[in-house]
Amino acid sequence: MTDNDKRVWRNLLLVVGIGLAIFLMAVWLRPAHAQSPTLQEVYGWGAGEPYSPRANVYRWGFPFAYAPVAPAPAALGWIYGPYTFMAPDGVVRVSVGADGLNIRTVPEGPVIGALANGVPVIPLTKSGPWVLVAPACTLVPTWTFSVTAGVPLSVCGI
Repeated sequence: MTDNDKRVWRNLLLVVGIGLAIFLMAVWLRPAHAQSPTLQEVYGWGAGEPYSPRANVYRWGFPFAYAPVAPAPAALGWIYGPYTFMAPDGVVRVSVGADGLNIRTVPEGPVIGALANGVPVIPLTKSGPWVLVAPACTLVPTWTFSVTAGVPLSVCGI
């Protein structure tokens, strides 16, 4: 083997080594993976263990970097759960035979607003048939009032 052949092999090994080092650094320093608990874990529907941020910390010897779970949206109030349904797209929506579903400060408490049929909501917690919800869209008033409670009726804004 000549000196030129040795130089070619040495340069080839150097390039492969640098490429491997760059690949390993990219795998090690990849962006954080956002992690969200499932509906089952949040609402307690079905069996399952609570969400643990320490689960699957190491895999193949590399530590996983997880972004923090986004905080829950601000609560809107309590609604009567049987007057909601889960649409085929997985969104919980208001469905009531009257002009709107009353929003209350506490279960069976004073009415502070009303949601029109079809308004999407995010269930936060449950107490008996009552569900604490957050709006899944920007709510705007319709300038009409609930006949049953006399409070403003809200719909999703554009």
